[in-house]
Amino acid sequence: MGVSAWTDFGLGGLARKTLERRATNSTPTPAPIVAGASQFWDGNDGPWSSFELQVGNHPQQVRAFPATSLPFINVIPTYGCVTGGPSDCADFRGGLFSSNQSLTWVPDSIYNIGIDDNLGLDTTAHYGFDTVTIGWEGSGGPTTTHSIISEGAAYNFMFGLLGINPQPTNFTDFSDPQPSFIEQLKSDNLIPVLGYGYTAGAQYRNNHAVFGSLVFGGYDSSRFDNSSMLTYPMSEDVQRDLVVAIQGISSGQTRILSQDQGIYAFIDTSVSQLYLPLSVCQQFEQVFGIQWNSSISAYTINSTQHQTNQQNNPQVTFTLGSTTTSNDSISITFPYAAFDKNLSFPFVENGGIPYFPLNRSQDTGDITLGRAFLQEAYLIADYQNLTMTLAPCVWPTSFQQDIRVIGQTTPSSSSGISGGAIAGIAVGAAALIALLLLALWLLNRRKKTLKRRQAQELDAKDTARLPEDASTESKDGGSSPGAVGGARGGRPMEGPHQLLDSGELHEMAAPHKMPYSELSAMNDGHPAMWKPGIDRSASEVEGSPAPVYEMPGSEAYSELETPTGTGTWNTATTATTATTGGAAPASQTRPSPALSPSPAGSSGRINTGNRKFSWQRGSSMSGSNR
Repeated sequence: MGVSAWTDFGLGGLARKTLERRATNSTPTPAPIVAGASQFWDGNDGPWSSFELQVGNHPQQVRAFPATSLPFINVIPTYGCVTGGPSDCADFRGGLFSSNQSLTWVPDSIYNIGIDDNLGLDTTAHYGFDTVTIGWEGSGGPTTTHSIISEGAAYNFMFGLLGINPQPTNFTDFSDPQPSFIEQLKSDNLIPVLGYGYTAGAQYRNNHAVFGSLVFGGYDSSRFDNSSMLTYPMSEDVQRDLVVAIQGISSGQTRILSQDQGIYAFIDTSVSQLYLPLSVCQQFEQVFGIQWNSSISAYTINSTQHQTNQQNNPQVTFTLGSTTTSNDSISITFPYAAFDKNLSFPFVENGGIPYFPLNRSQDTGDITLGRAFLQEAYLIADYQNLTMTLAPCVWPTSFQQDIRVIGQTTPSSSSGISGGAIAGIAVGAAALIALLLLALWLLNRRKKTLKRRQAQELDAKDTARLPEDASTESKDGGSSPGAVGGARGGRPMEGPHQLLDSGELHEMAAPHKMPYSELSAMNDGHPAMWKPGIDRSASEVEGSPAPVYEMPGSEAYSELETPTGTGTWNTATTATTATTGGAAPASQTRPSPALSPSPAGSSGRINTGNRKFSWQRGSSMSGSNR
């Protein structure tokens, strides 16, 4: 159950709110997101390592290549496969997206994709907004809502593109910019830093086992040489921000680009090829025996030269720097296999032909290093600090991921508590509080039980002090349960102060104690309290028993003895007193400690004039208005 679904009352709700308040006051820092490769090698000019996405609700699976110049996601719509294309067109293009099948699709309009216009590749697409999740269905990847989606069917971009540029998109004017996909990840607190680490992967390395690596908000330190890194500020041109200076290119002893001819190139993985000046391309032609095919605007190679290159494996080394003349340079070397690619539909109708991923730029502003460059290079783009880092990739026999936050040199770990952890802690806290309350209740109950038990034991001890026959003969031969004297201690009294001096308690035993009761409050007062001329406001008096007076043993009997000698209250005399309003004789002002039932034949009712007072046999007195 999620934390938001918890009940807001009680201690569980209190624990939840406390944890939520802590989470609000101290926003947890998330860990970088590692986008898992799709495990496929795709593309009509590759092969290249692709990444898996889920678009829409219900989710539709598509594969895409990371695009460093694109701020949103471009998918291939269902109308992107038409008659005349490859038989497996849907899979060939990485999966098709149908906006009509998504419950969360919000259509917009038709606009240009807006990238690579200088390379003659820009095209139009239908735009809208939808939900996007990184990774396979069920992989638990992060999800964004209302993300920009373009449906581009043109062959200019044969495969889907996962835009990782943070620049916002303006559709009609600059007053309503829409956030990029990576900016949504950052604003939703899904990644720690606005940036990424990316390498395209290499099918030719380690028996076709090295897929691409894409980390949002961080980088994988295990994928490159940490001792040979080039870090410098990004370009101020937001359209061409990832610019690197190529100080030289060489192959063996051949200088393809001299150091005094340095050039600047834009790193853009939305395309696969290297767009270099014509003079540089011509040097490549000499080294690798490739030919320019003007009909398809690509470099191809015949089978004989292709076999020769595979056997000789000529390598190409790029010397890179922050500027064309700086000393902070690194070198990245490419084997021939990095350029040994295959070109297929729509360049050729059937099958494929070997080609070299090199193209001719028409202007200095067109010089571009595409996806082929990041096969052997690792790129870290830090848009938080507007810096970029390049480093040569390494190729161990096995990789042990070392994910780090951009800007940190130590392995990354989340410094905050996730929603699931908060929920777990809150559940545990609520359970602990419930257990503590239960323990307190049981302890309190045990104390009360112990007190009751001790009280019963004290009563039992008082009863045990009585003789076996608690009813003893009074001095005049009658039996009196309230009599004291020799029967009190269970033996004849040896002296008048024997019991008092013994230290024992001198009160009536528990079985002879009458329960306390309260007379109901009445506006006219109680008959027992009423006297002429006195305010008859409601009064409460203690019911019974009368207070016990402790006397010296020798005088106890005479004090407790009633005028009748029977231990009973003379009700007739009391009634007379109540009726006449006269004072009772002194011998009747103190009732016996125990009340006897009303005399036989008595109606149990006393005439008090305009008030009547009644009681029942064996019950406490009560008053009522009639």
